[in-house]
Amino acid sequence: MVFSPRRIFSIKLLLNNVEIEKAHTCKYLGIYLDDHLNWKHHIDYICEKLVKFTGIFYRLTSKISCGWLRNIYYSFVYPHLLYGIEMYANTCVTYLDKVIKFNNKILRILQKCPISTQVLELYTKFNVLPLDKLHNHTCS
Repeated sequence: MVFSPRRIFSIKLLLNNVEIEKAHTCKYLGIYLDDHLNWKHHIDYICEKLVKFTGIFYRLTSKISCGWLRNIYYSFVYPHLLYGIEMYANTCVTYLDKVIKFNNKILRILQKCPISTQVLELYTKFNVLPLDKLHNHTCS
């Protein structure tokens, strides 16, 4: 994989006179690296994981207490957000917006709050940091 801010077409890598195929993404230790290091692929991967939980959480909210729902959030959602945050959260906010919105949606579902509920209130009630503050906390 060749890392570059723009596409480079003229580089050929040879190993024993065999050209190595250029990869645009690869998974290393559970984190998707892309050739521009903009983390789009990894953020999409996190969003795919979070989407799977939303339907399950809708069904659970009527059957489980809020305390247990908080534990479920910390068991199933929080680790996906936290793993590799030092790297992927350095990207621009427009790429992270997708993950932030899914996290807000999940918090609303688990807390049975309407869409008009302030985001800060959602995070405060579950004692969790928003993604940007979580990134700053883990990097400090």
